[in-house]
Amino acid sequence: MTNARCDTYFDGVEPEKWRFIDFYRYRQLQPDFSESFQKESFVLKRSLEYLLANGSEEAKKYAQSYLVLFKASVLSSSKFFFVFLPTAKDDNFVLLSYDLRVCCG
Repeated sequence: MTNARCDTYFDGVEPEKWRFIDFYRYRQLQPDFSESFQKESFVLKRSLEYLLANGSEEAKKYAQSYLVLFKASVLSSSKFFFVFLPTAKDDNFVLLSYDLRVCCG
């Protein structure tokens, strides 16, 4: 990470090109990737909150939009996490389900 609050993914990607799925793919290639969906989601949320407070006007606009999507789309149950990931078009979403039984027995 560039700093303790914002992941380096956001340094190299223009705000209008940010995508949740691209963020997670980028994180998988980083040495500090945790392989924990919850921990990586926290990194994403923390980064967006940092950008909302400290980013450019454009970054703040996109960070706010993504935080709303993030908060509204991460649903959990005792067995699964579901995340709606925006695709290249804002009106399309991909449903990612993560079965906790696979990683946690």
